[in-house]
Amino acid sequence: MNGLQLTPEEYLTEIIMSKDRFLLLEGSDDEAFFILIRNFLRKNESQISEDKLDLLKNIVIDTAEGIKGESGNGDKLGNRAKIEKICDLITQESSNIQNRLVGFVDREFREFEYDNELKDNLKTHKINNRLIWSKGHSIENYFFEISTLKEAFNNYLVSDFYLEAFEMFESKFAHTLRIACALSLAGWSENENENLLQPVTKSIDWQCIDISSTSVKINLEEWDKILKKRCKLNQTRIEKLFNKFETYLNMTNQCDLETLRCLSHGHIGFNFMFAVYGKCLYLTASSDQPEKKRKEAEKVNKNKDTRFPTVANAWIRSQSIEVDNNNNHDFPIKCFWMLINEIHEVDNNV
Repeated sequence: MNGLQLTPEEYLTEIIMSKDRFLLLEGSDDEAFFILIRNFLRKNESQISEDKLDLLKNIVIDTAEGIKGESGNGDKLGNRAKIEKICDLITQESSNIQNRLVGFVDREFREFEYDNELKDNLKTHKINNRLIWSKGHSIENYFFEISTLKEAFNNYLVSDFYLEAFEMFESKFAHTLRIACALSLAGWSENENENLLQPVTKSIDWQCIDISSTSVKINLEEWDKILKKRCKLNQTRIEKLFNKFETYLNMTNQCDLETLRCLSHGHIGFNFMFAVYGKCLYLTASSDQPEKKRKEAEKVNKNKDTRFPTVANAWIRSQSIEVDNNNNHDFPIKCFWMLINEIHEVDNNV
C-alpha cells in the first residue's frame, strides 16, 4: 500500500484513515486478473454512471504479499489467512468503514467432499460479510469452459490446424475435466510432507497424454518418466500417486461436470487444458514427419507467461457489464460493484 510491511491491524488502520476503497487479493495473478476486469469495465464506461466510474478508477487493487502476519501459535500466516483476518477485523467497524473493503480469496479444497464421493457442498460463492471465496478452487477455474478456451487458444498461438484441433479438444472436454480433477486430488494431501501438487503441476505435458476416438487418457509409462526426470520423484512416491489417481479417476465418473470444474486444482487444471490442446494439435497436424507434428504441439509451451492474461481476457470479454444475480460466474466483476455501490444488497447465496 505505502511500501511498508504492515500487520493486518495496521492495514485496517490505513483503510480507515485513507477513505479509499480496497480490493484485497492473495497474489500477483489475482491482481492481474482484477486489473484486466477493471480495464474492461472502463472500456465500457458509457454503461456506467460518471460518479461510479470515478469510484471505479480509484479503487485500490492490492495483494496480501506485503502484509505481515502471525497466527496465535507464532506461525506465519499465508496470504489467504491474512486477508481473512483483515476481513474479520473490519467487521468490528461501522458499516461505512466495512464497505470500503472487499477481500477475495481462493476457495481451494474447502467445503468439498472427496472421500467416498466427489461433492460440492456450496455450489456457489461463499460470502462472509466482506470476504468472498472463489466459486471453484481458484481464479483459473472460471476459465474451464469451452467458449472461453476456444477464443483463448486461437489468440494464444497461430496454427493452420486450429479448427480441427479445437473440434477434437471440445469433443474430449468432459474427459479432460475428469482427468484434471483426478490429477488434482491425487496430488493433494493435508499432510504437507505428502503433498505432490507441485510435481503434478510441473509434470503435465502433452507427451504423456493419449487421445483416441472415444477418450483421453494419461500414459502412465510416459508420466512416470517425466516425474522421475523433471521432478526427481522416487518410485515409491510415484506408485502411491498413480494409485490415488486411478482411485479418484473412477470417482469422477459418478460426478457432474460443474463439480469437477470447481474441484480441480486451478493451476493443474489450467496446465492440463493446454497440454490436451497440444496433443490435439499434434494429432491433427497433416504431416507424415513426426518432428513437424511435434513442433506444432510444442507451440502450447511457448510464451507461457502470456497464457494467464490471454485466457483471462477471453473470459472477461464474455461477461456482462450489468450485475446479473443469476450468473454465478461473473462474480469477480460484482466485487467492484460491492465497492462502488452505496447500498450493498448482495445475497449470501448469490
